[in-house]
Amino acid sequence: ALVLVDEGVLPTNPLLATLRPKAQVREFRPIDQKAVPAWVRTRAAEMGLSLSREAIQLLADLVGSNLWTLAGELDKLAAYSDGRPVTEEDVRSLVAAAKEANIFAMVDAIVERRPASAVRLLRQLAAQGVTSAHVFGMIVRQYRLLLLAREMLDARAPSGRIAEALDIRSAFALDRLLDRAERYTIPRLKGAYRRLLEADASIKRGIHSEELALDLLIHDLAAA
Repeated sequence: ALVLVDEGVLPTNPLLATLRPKAQVREFRPIDQKAVPAWVRTRAAEMGLSLSREAIQLLADLVGSNLWTLAGELDKLAAYSDGRPVTEEDVRSLVAAAKEANIFAMVDAIVERRPASAVRLLRQLAAQGVTSAHVFGMIVRQYRLLLLAREMLDARAPSGRIAEALDIRSAFALDRLLDRAERYTIPRLKGAYRRLLEADASIKRGIHSEELALDLLIHDLAAA
């Protein structure tokens, strides 16, 4: 089985014309976003899984049209619900939480200067339907927290005061933030913030698309 991934291939494509007499050629077009709820409904019925109409629509909105990811999320929801009907709240807590976890893992890879991991996680998020604007916002938020935490550490503020000022209620999240902030100097964090501003400006001025600007930004921040 030879799988070719491409877009807009014509029936007269020379490679397909060469392969067609020697093999069975099948085309699998990406599903339209409008057709996702019906696909989810059919797949769930085959699994014996019951979802409310609201749960189906939310799952389609959160995951998008990537059928591989949708199938995986349905498997998780089936195990999570344990035979009872899946509600909108089930989808919101399980699927959204997994997506946010991937975003935080990507931001961690950037901060820890692991560019290959950061780009791989960015591709996974894109496949799950997470917008570039949302990812960009999460990166900005993390660097803002790092800069504020670094300034408060330099001022010898106790961890409890830092947590209160930054509205961080999890001890684990605070420890991770402070550990990362200690690895940075104020000039480095300000340089990262300037790079964030450049990326934002390049999008708003039409110099780069959101996707390209984000790719370049992640590479620059993670490789710095």
